[in-house]
Amino acid sequence: MYRIIICAFLALLTAGQSSAQSRKGKAPVVKTDEEILYEELLPATARVMFIDSLVADKDSFLYYIPLPSDAGTITRRDGLATYANEFDDTRISVAGDTISGQHLYMSRRYGNDWETPRELTELDNEMPDYPFLMSDGVTLYFSAEGEGTVGGRDIFRTLYNADELEFYEATNAGLPFNSPANEYLLAISDTDNLGWLVTDRNQEEGKVCIYTFEPPAQRVAFDEDTPEEDLKRYAEINQISDTWGFGDANAAKKRQSELISRLDTQEGDRGIEFVVNDDTIYTSLSDFSSDDSRRQ
Repeated sequence: MYRIIICAFLALLTAGQSSAQSRKGKAPVVKTDEEILYEELLPATARVMFIDSLVADKDSFLYYIPLPSDAGTITRRDGLATYANEFDDTRISVAGDTISGQHLYMSRRYGNDWETPRELTELDNEMPDYPFLMSDGVTLYFSAEGEGTVGGRDIFRTLYNADELEFYEATNAGLPFNSPANEYLLAISDTDNLGWLVTDRNQEEGKVCIYTFEPPAQRVAFDEDTPEEDLKRYAEINQISDTWGFGDANAAKKRQSELISRLDTQEGDRGIEFVVNDDTIYTSLSDFSSDDSRRQ
């Protein structure tokens, strides 16, 4: 008898708890700092026209970016990147390791002598990499991890303060240049009005996508009444063709084609000798049959 009463009491207690939980609803979802930042940046997503994309190996994507010499050069040695401007009198490089951390260093050349590289301590972002200094000598882009990112590695932007001889605090470059995935590099050619964004969003392990875009003259966000699902589509670059209405896509593609042709001609003017076999030596990029072989 007592056992029946106890069981009945426990059943009523359990039912009461279930009813209370039902009235309260589900437990609130706790969002990460990255998710909160994404939601904050989403309304300010920039209108950017993307005109092309190319999937490449993560370890060799620099070879597939047709960066003209007047925009500087980006090289990578022993896993660390260095940017040098057109005149090779300013370099921004990455030094360090994954244990003690990586840092950005800048040095300038005066005549034939290079000054001792100065650590850019004002840029305390975690594990910075792939620095790119615009031709104005003021605007610096680089990627970094940790605090202030939407997720993984993000692109950051800062300006050089000539009065204080240091950079301002870097800020997140926002959407669509960043995503919950990893972004590695943002580079821009002012002369050709073209830019390149390297990201591993929607890519398999070891691969990245190189997006070619037209840098907007000024950052323009979408209208306030733009549906959230549309904002997310643009922010995530679901379809580059969706952005072609933001500018003259045909003109941008023409500039891209002209840039690649110009670089091919410059390579040919310098002359090459690529030994294929005892009877064949390539002396021009046009001798290679595939675009991939010419780029490499």
